[in-house]
Amino acid sequence: SGWGIDGVVGSTAGLARIDDLRADANSGAGISINSGSQVNNCVAAQNGGVGMGGSNDVLVSGCVSSLNGSHGFQFGGGSILKSCLAYNNGGAGITTSSVSSLTVIDCNAHFNTGFGIAGPKRTFVTGSTGEENRGGGISVGGSSTVSNCNASGNTGIGIIASAGSAVTGCTTSGNTGDGNLARVEGNTCQGNGAGGGDGAGVHATGRINRIDGNMSTQNDRGIDIDAGGNFVVRNDASNNTTNYDVVAGNTNANVETPGANFVLTRPWANFIH
Repeated sequence: SGWGIDGVVGSTAGLARIDDLRADANSGAGISINSGSQVNNCVAAQNGGVGMGGSNDVLVSGCVSSLNGSHGFQFGGGSILKSCLAYNNGGAGITTSSVSSLTVIDCNAHFNTGFGIAGPKRTFVTGSTGEENRGGGISVGGSSTVSNCNASGNTGIGIIASAGSAVTGCTTSGNTGDGNLARVEGNTCQGNGAGGGDGAGVHATGRINRIDGNMSTQNDRGIDIDAGGNFVVRNDASNNTTNYDVVAGNTNANVETPGANFVLTRPWANFIH
């Protein structure tokens, strides 16, 4: 605590293990560790740099990183973070220094200056939450998967994923920007574009996306498709300022407005109710 440099420096030795340690009020990083190492049940708080950081293939479990001057957690490619909490950090809550591969499982990131969770291409995020972050909720690069996550109340986009990614079973609500910006299936999106912002529940800006089985309510735009070549089916968009804003050139099913006791004759239809 209170060192003029990093709190714990394991960056020169591989295959280390750090358990049940608290690193706070250091001018540099709280905990720094090398490849193939583990950090378990540790706390990094009020450090001037990154709370916890290190090289590739690090396993981090049950840790808390808060009130640090930079990112909460920042590890290299192939690293895995499980059941961690990142809040009130000066950068992203959870991020990586690599251009590829990060796994985030059952983690929470909120009140961070950057995105709650920000990963490169081939990132896997599941069961995690990004709430009330100033940069946005969850951001991942191409060929990534975001599943069963919650991104709510962020200043910016709830969930953004680049080409070739899938966002499934997620909930986005009350974000200033869009709810989901990706290939999206089976998500619930509500109240995005809040606070005078401009946001869609589901927003596809590129081609070759599948927009399937999403519920989008009380957004500026429910389902917003800006480019052709997408497949848009089985969505429910209701009580949005504009429910469907789909440009020409997409494969999109009819939009139905069923009444009481309706009989479904088009199983691929999109709905307004």
